[in-house]
Amino acid sequence: MRDRAAVLTGDSHPGLGAPEMQVVGDGLRRADTRFGLVNSNTSYTYTRDERNASDSAQDPGRPPHQILPAKGLDRQTVAELRGARSVTASSSGNWLFHLPQYDPVNAFDGNPDTAWAEGAAGSADGQWLRIAFTGSVDLPSSFKVTPLPQGGVRSAATRVRVETEKGSVTSYLQPDGMTQKINVRPGSTSWLKITILDSVERRTGLTGAGFSEIRIPGVQVTRMLRLPTDASGSDAAAEIVSLHRAADPTGLSPTGTEAGLHRRFSTAAAGTYEVKASAVPIAGEGLDRLLYEVAPDQRSRITATAGSTAKLGAGLSARNLTDGDLTTAWIAGDNPTIQLSWPGKQAVGSLVLAPAGGLSSRPTKVSISSPDGAAIAGVDENGWVRFDPITTDRLDITVTETAPVTVHNPVADDDLQLPVGLTEAYIPALDQYRTPQPSSTRTFSLPCGKGPVLAIDGKLYETSARGTVRDLVERRGIELTLCRKGRASAAVDLGSGAHRVEAGDAGPLAVTDVTLTRGTVTEAAAAGRALRIADWLGDRRAVTVEGARPRT
Repeated sequence: MRDRAAVLTGDSHPGLGAPEMQVVGDGLRRADTRFGLVNSNTSYTYTRDERNASDSAQDPGRPPHQILPAKGLDRQTVAELRGARSVTASSSGNWLFHLPQYDPVNAFDGNPDTAWAEGAAGSADGQWLRIAFTGSVDLPSSFKVTPLPQGGVRSAATRVRVETEKGSVTSYLQPDGMTQKINVRPGSTSWLKITILDSVERRTGLTGAGFSEIRIPGVQVTRMLRLPTDASGSDAAAEIVSLHRAADPTGLSPTGTEAGLHRRFSTAAAGTYEVKASAVPIAGEGLDRLLYEVAPDQRSRITATAGSTAKLGAGLSARNLTDGDLTTAWIAGDNPTIQLSWPGKQAVGSLVLAPAGGLSSRPTKVSISSPDGAAIAGVDENGWVRFDPITTDRLDITVTETAPVTVHNPVADDDLQLPVGLTEAYIPALDQYRTPQPSSTRTFSLPCGKGPVLAIDGKLYETSARGTVRDLVERRGIELTLCRKGRASAAVDLGSGAHRVEAGDAGPLAVTDVTLTRGTVTEAAAAGRALRIADWLGDRRAVTVEGARPRT
């Protein structure tokens, strides 16, 4: 598309003749925008008739606030629900900011890593979530829910009312985030509504109460995005379908606010489409294993894993504990345990837990266990831990006490204890097992079947991947290639009409971009007349168009 004249589909294009290429993308979405905010100002993508939540603090019950180049839903990407007629809520996310990661659909998507949270400015009491099924569902007398834990900074539901066509039932909940059962009137119903009657909170204004999972038997809902349909009658010789979800490698979610890539679109003509795709690395054990694999070859090495990692940034990783780099770190989540393992049993009587500093605390006491012995030891200010030697090939180290390092949280109006954080877990007796950082320019490749899986019209395609270590460490885009029968094959045959492309988030790489191209995309013709900028400062700007009769 670079250096090529482009015209919005549906607009006039005098002098350009018949378009050689038709491009369809999912960028212009039907979503609400809260103008005036710099960040977190755009909602999740709405369905064709969806409006702002009824209890929204801004424009409640109104159509989404948008500035569009042209009116018409056929020019926008809209959401279509699979698995339900509708999912609505009294509010979601936050009363001021849009937090699309708390889309109401997330409570029914079968993914425990996503959630719905109400966004009321005050108490969570009275907030509700409602699902309309595609047909009638025969409900048992109870079903499982997983409420979001209070965790000191969130409201949490303690009593809820479940309504269906058969009536209503009230149930109590524990605010600890554990999966629990709630009661419902058994029988057939076409809808279900859960209302929070009572909640517990530290103070008004905390982040909202909600649910990560509501498990209705046989119900799983996905928010699919339908691309614009205004190009359905195009007769262009070449066609490009561009699918994208925003990546946020330095934020809390490296794939932004969408859980998976789920798209629907229509093609104007049948043909062979070349598929190009890319993915971003996802922090976790899978990525740690991949980074260990691309490290310099070592017959013996020490490997680190963790019981949990705080969601404070994509760069936090247990692997950082053995990389010899004091600029990288691991910060614990709710389970401050690390596991160190190595080949062959060795006598170990000391280790260094180097504190990370910053928004983390240092350990002061640890519990050490292994198949060959255990110990409880203190940790000095420099991170040294000394104990009676244990001859083993594994140590599980749990931090049981930390230094009293707090930070004031103005939302909770309280001083919060910071989690433990480490830059290194160094065992002097195992210095020869340390795995140094691989060169950032070192290339890697994953064979067919080792990359993420891409589904096109329900058919699963394996992928291969290639890039550099820097791409993995800095969470940059990784090039993917489709595979068929174990061999690279970037082309797929698609008929005219409706299609869908989907990808999940499992594994160390998550698909963020897919481009399908039919026909030959010719190089852009050279500009017939040169353009020179004469003045581009201030309110008055001037350019000169060169040629036989120059114009300024």
